[in-house]
Amino acid sequence: MSIIAFSQNGKFITKTSLATAASDSDCAGKTIVVTSPQVITTAIVWPTDRELKFEKGGYLTFTGSGAITGLTEVQPEWFGLNTTPGTTDMTTAVQAAINTKANVKFNATTYLVGTLSIPETDNNGAIICGAGIGKTILKSNAANTVMFQKAAGAGRSMNYVFSDFSVKAHASGSTGAAFSLSGFNVCAFQRISYQSNSGGNYAKMFLLSSYPYGCYGNSFQEIMVDSQTGPSRVWSFENGGHGVNSNANVNSIGQAWIYNNTGIDVIVAGQYSLKTVVRDCEFEANTNTTVIQSGESMTIQDNYFEGNITNGNITY
Repeated sequence: MSIIAFSQNGKFITKTSLATAASDSDCAGKTIVVTSPQVITTAIVWPTDRELKFEKGGYLTFTGSGAITGLTEVQPEWFGLNTTPGTTDMTTAVQAAINTKANVKFNATTYLVGTLSIPETDNNGAIICGAGIGKTILKSNAANTVMFQKAAGAGRSMNYVFSDFSVKAHASGSTGAAFSLSGFNVCAFQRISYQSNSGGNYAKMFLLSSYPYGCYGNSFQEIMVDSQTGPSRVWSFENGGHGVNSNANVNSIGQAWIYNNTGIDVIVAGQYSLKTVVRDCEFEANTNTTVIQSGESMTIQDNYFEGNITNGNITY
């Protein structure tokens, strides 16, 4: 059987489907192990009294009204096998994991992905995290694409945490951003690094704009770009030509390590921002780079500058 329910004493029962394992009372308190592909055709609410695991090629696919909710943490491999890391396209699997609105845990491997849409929420978003910088790598599957953006609609992606992974551009580069953050509010971006790809780069690592949707209150901690080629801008504050009311506001950057890079024109392009804070960062040995273009009421405090552009690290 492909669905096995194990109790703590090692005894087990088998079930014919995941829906049955979710609904039957004799599975309460057990670990449900999925060992073969399962097609989910109806909505399943997963109970909190049983754990879900996937082994030996087990994963989920969804058709029709198929969905699963109630999980607290998921992995992309639950929704599709990463057969050849970095080559197998995992976009559908990763998006399915994100769509559960549970916390998403990436393993220490490479995931080839296209554009990923983050669901709207006005309350608590999920934690989307990897196994560490350089261990989990999200690699773009096509040129001129965005990696993360808000799902379509007028709402907000709020209170998400993104942490502990690296983003890697497509070898042909992208005129877009790794993170396009219009509509992101009060989100945290922690311990994320940038990797160029044979000279292929994103134009921006983080694009912050309140057009068409508000962008405020986000924090960026321990962001790292070390010995790479590009991106052209690490943080790019923009308003789409729609005036100061579309400037991103009250965002903060702290403890960033931006070191020994080429191809970066501006690290913090903040002229279209309001009340941005840049504090406790190191900006060193970035060839021909303007570090900060200051915006309105910007706080720049306790940063280290060395060996960047020769005509000044900050422009006003």
